Amino acid sequence: LDVLSMYYRNDELVVTPTRNPKPVSQTAENVTVITAKEIEEMNAHTLAEVLNYITGVNVDVLYNNSAQALILGSQAYQVKILMDGVELNDLSTKGWAPDYVAVQEIKRIEIIKGPASSSWGSSLGGVINIITKSGEGSKVGGTVSASYGEKKTGDYRAEAYGTEGPLDYYLSANKFRSDGLFLPHTQFDKDDVYTKLSYDLTEKIRLLFTLGWSKDAAGVGHDIPDINTDFHFDLLFSTLSMNYRVTDALGVDLSLRTKILTEHLAANMLSTGEMLQSTSERDNTAGGTIKVAIKKGPHSIVFGSDIERDVFRETQEIFVANITNPMNALRKRWALFANDTIALGRFTITPGIRYDYFSDTEDFTSPSLGMTYKLGENTVLRAYTAKGFDTPPFENKYSASPLNKGNPSLRNDKIWSTQAGIETSAIKYVWIKTGVFRHDITDAFFFEEFPDGSFQMINKGGQIIKGFELEIKTVPLYNTSLSAGAAFIDERDRDTGEKVPQEPATTYNIGLEYRDKKSFSAVLKGHYVNWTPIPFTPTAENSFAWDLSATKRIYKSDMKSAEVFFTGHNIFNQKQHPLNLTFAPVLRWFEGGVRVKF
Repeated sequence: LDVLSMYYRNDELVVTPTRNPKPVSQTAENVTVITAKEIEEMNAHTLAEVLNYITGVNVDVLYNNSAQALILGSQAYQVKILMDGVELNDLSTKGWAPDYVAVQEIKRIEIIKGPASSSWGSSLGGVINIITKSGEGSKVGGTVSASYGEKKTGDYRAEAYGTEGPLDYYLSANKFRSDGLFLPHTQFDKDDVYTKLSYDLTEKIRLLFTLGWSKDAAGVGHDIPDINTDFHFDLLFSTLSMNYRVTDALGVDLSLRTKILTEHLAANMLSTGEMLQSTSERDNTAGGTIKVAIKKGPHSIVFGSDIERDVFRETQEIFVANITNPMNALRKRWALFANDTIALGRFTITPGIRYDYFSDTEDFTSPSLGMTYKLGENTVLRAYTAKGFDTPPFENKYSASPLNKGNPSLRNDKIWSTQAGIETSAIKYVWIKTGVFRHDITDAFFFEEFPDGSFQMINKGGQIIKGFELEIKTVPLYNTSLSAGAAFIDERDRDTGEKVPQEPATTYNIGLEYRDKKSFSAVLKGHYVNWTPIPFTPTAENSFAWDLSATKRIYKSDMKSAEVFFTGHNIFNQKQHPLNLTFAPVLRWFEGGVRVKF
């Protein structure tokens, strides 16, 4: 029994750390992998639901149908989210709500906890890389599912995939809607369509095309009495790439990508219908990558270049004050990157470096060095150090608003990070992963407030974040396995030594999984957050939130299967928010559904 296979096969490949497949056991970074099977057993709807149960990752769910993901003390805007190589973070705030990402088309998610700038550029806090499904060389197949719950909440999905000669295809569509599970006027309606096509032009050349479209219309709720806020979001992205396998030891990848993102936020007077404020944003991003991978002796070398052009436009109108604040910004960027994975017996050494050029902010060089050591057959030691950065958000660099003053001289914030850890199954029937980390952030983004109530983002001071993680998972006993994880984070101001408030200081995750190996499975997951208190504010809500999912297969043949499932969300109706607010950001709700595979 190889207990490590509970978490990953020893030869399983990950692509995110060096942008080229390599075994997990040779990966020095702190990486977590989530598979489509795990997502399906959770009956999750969005990426936010999945991330909330990853050790070291905390999803701060807001009352306005939105959420933000934080990794080991980083801010949400410091985490880069990728899908098919397309950066999903918006240009305005650099944030991205993971609840906008449907999970239907996800094959796996690879998460790097800590800076990944030597491979991906601006990613001070980490990378969440979404790898999508494909036809997998199979015959025609697909899945149709539907679920329905309280407040007319429904999730309706369909996918089809297969291979016809040299063509491999995957198609999916998803609709997720609700009358509102939180405060009044928090309804949402999300649509998602995705296509992936690959074609083997020759035995050595493969072409790949992807196209994704997402739309979301949501009520943001009551900001203050008699004011409702509505949000509309539309994302269209595409990629076109070619993989040329010159020899077994040499491959060349060329890819192009585009993204159009529009967002509209409007505040209305509830009693009269009068619009008080409107903000419209549009991102246009186009870019490409050329990458070369070489395998020679103990070396697995990757080098290449990224190029990107970002165009941002925003119009903010405050009707009650007759104020219009237009904003236009352009950023051109390119980068050169290189890394090597050197396998020397039990040792693996991974040096990496990247140079980033920006037309509107300072250039940056990001080095990294990692090492793994296989201590026996069931234990891997890891150590990693890296320098990283995060570029300024367009909103804070170019804003013309009299309230949020733009700062054209705003620079990158920077980080030096060191991590070390061990992963072992030397204790029979138990897999353990633990690690320590220290993040030293300088030139941090800080909001300076002025006497007139306006504010401006500046570079000031920094933070020192240190802590450790622990994860444990057991083999099944009577068809039942237990998993647990904890992250302890101490985040302090670099100059004063005081703790940074409103941060998840301690998080716990507990999972209990039952599979009878025939037709029934159940997953119970709990998540606890202990927030660093904010001075002179009510105590934060520190409590366990539990989700329960159960699935029962009711039919199976050689080609088809059908199953029913049930999910209870936040079954003990607990609050979990950094502020002790009168509302509960996540209320208890239940749903049930059916899933047919063919």
